[in-house]
Amino acid sequence: MAFAVVGCGGSKPEAVTPSPETHPLAGVVGQNIIVAPVQALRVPAEMAWPAVASRPALAHFDSVFADTLKDRIGNQAWVYADALLKAAANNPTYATDPRALAVGPLRASSLKLDDRLPEPLASQLRTMIALQDARLVLIPTDVTFERTPAGLGRPVVRLVLVDPRSSVVRWIGRVTGNDSPAFTPDIAAIMATRLADLFAAR
Repeated sequence: MAFAVVGCGGSKPEAVTPSPETHPLAGVVGQNIIVAPVQALRVPAEMAWPAVASRPALAHFDSVFADTLKDRIGNQAWVYADALLKAAANNPTYATDPRALAVGPLRASSLKLDDRLPEPLASQLRTMIALQDARLVLIPTDVTFERTPAGLGRPVVRLVLVDPRSSVVRWIGRVTGNDSPAFTPDIAAIMATRLADLFAAR
């Protein structure tokens, strides 16, 4: 399977803010893909923002990402957070909580294409695709707010596309949002639009 790659390989994946002409994941739109829940929300203490309730904020990102991808991509075989959570609840002794995958190794700056997925993540994802009859899993490992020189927060979502059947990393990228003086719900919508830009034109 061929992938057009942007922001991957090397020791540090480059930030990816796709333009309408740049769709590095267009080649997998026809595949059965799982879009996993965002695994973590990180707001550095130096931002001095009011505390953000992580679980509701992550659920909001998951919902907005799913709605936008359904609207833009339209592949009804794609599976999103709500279906994954339901499947895990129905198979508690078999499936891992999809919000708590062992994604630590995917956050490493040294991660590169074709790296093997370590355990227990490899087994967790094989179970996930077995329950959903999917081939690939797109994992948003984090939404992080990076402090800009102007003191604003720049939202960045790190994304890793993996093939659990062969247990390898297929693509690595980052999508950035607009600089913001505070955490607001509309940040998710902007990020979701740019996430969908990876796959298709607006």
